[in-house]
Amino acid sequence: MSALAMVLLPTVALAQDRTIDADDVVRRRERVDPGEEITDFDVGDLDIKLQLGFAGNSLGPQTLITSFFNWFEIQLSADLGVIQHESVTLGVGLEAWIGRPWIPESVAALSSEAQRGLDWRAATRGVVFRSTLHYTGLSALDPYASVILGPSFDVVRAWDRPVGASGHFTSTGIRFGVGAGLNVVSKDRIVGGVELRYMASPRFRRGEDLPLVDGEGEVVDSFTIGRAQRAPRGFTWIGSIGLRF
Repeated sequence: MSALAMVLLPTVALAQDRTIDADDVVRRRERVDPGEEITDFDVGDLDIKLQLGFAGNSLGPQTLITSFFNWFEIQLSADLGVIQHESVTLGVGLEAWIGRPWIPESVAALSSEAQRGLDWRAATRGVVFRSTLHYTGLSALDPYASVILGPSFDVVRAWDRPVGASGHFTSTGIRFGVGAGLNVVSKDRIVGGVELRYMASPRFRRGEDLPLVDGEGEVVDSFTIGRAQRAPRGFTWIGSIGLRF
């Protein structure tokens, strides 16, 4: 073996080692396909989320702010991915809720026909169909649009405590709306998100001239549903936490 060969052989071996190292670095730096990101909502994925909603009681733009001081709702939602095309996934599911206007019940007046101040409580509950459209082209976020539609059931109760009379109003209705939201998904598939929704909740009955009845069953006064007792409507903010299965 010549002296030149003895010098070149270690150099060639070192170059081969560096080539292997370079290939290994390339493999380590390969980007994950966007369709395989942990945040993607794919066909067969199921999101179960506990939600806290803040809803307004009018259709005006002021409910972007006033919703935080009107209806408070606890919601449970489920979304299942059913159709996928390129970077978009369609989900379908259900959402159940129960809500109360905690602050208005304490500060908003409800007067009887005889101009007597009444204590009152209100509640709303129901189940709606949900449809969501998720964009899966982002590596860290899961943005989506939503549509809801379904029945609601509302109750308003009023008391004239000094007189010992009470009355109540019940009505079914329909809740519908559209929204946009953003989910963040952890490596453990914990889902946290926020959604802004605009919705309406018309009731099938008008709350006018409702009787106040005393302990003997006699009608002693009446009341009419006011703005503070209206069903949730307008802009709604929703925060959520849940799991993706």
